[in-house]
Amino acid sequence: MTRTRITSLLTIGMILLATLTTFGQRLTIPWAQDIKLTWDDFQGPIDPASSFAAYTNAQMNYVIKTAPDGAPTLYILCTFRKNFSWKNPEKLKQVDDKPYLLNHEQGHFDLEEVITRRMRKEFAEYCAAHKKSPTFNTDIEQIFKKLTTASQALQDQYDNETNHSKNKAKQEEWNKKIAAMLTELNQYARKL
Repeated sequence: MTRTRITSLLTIGMILLATLTTFGQRLTIPWAQDIKLTWDDFQGPIDPASSFAAYTNAQMNYVIKTAPDGAPTLYILCTFRKNFSWKNPEKLKQVDDKPYLLNHEQGHFDLEEVITRRMRKEFAEYCAAHKKSPTFNTDIEQIFKKLTTASQALQDQYDNETNHSKNKAKQEEWNKKIAAMLTELNQYARKL
């Protein structure tokens, strides 16, 4: 087995380790088309100052490894963070359609996957044009920061336009919009 392959496997292992366990409990869920959130996934402490019934904490994590020939490889994963996502049981009692609200929270997770795919796309485009740039690390960090800012703006737009899922017509529009964005960026989905 080559050194590059071993390094790649170790890197993938490190990322996957982030999705594994602490004290026997899985703390993150990697985004996957066939895995949907459940209310049991929301295990973090409730924000007592929040007026909301639930909060989703999803993020993208990345590692870049360079092969001996100088070729960079990006390993990136979108995860739902159980211990930072929460539900307020008292406020959930006031929600008539809990599956509908859960779908809204799934939308936040799906939007983070959209941004993760954009990161993969921008990384591929950057590498195609600047394989051995002396400013490679700085440039990639700037792309990550730009997309992190874009993610927050997209999440805020989603909540504002749907009124945190209360505007059912807008929520349905966003459900379709998110599905279309995922489909458009499907070639940048995580490969297992």
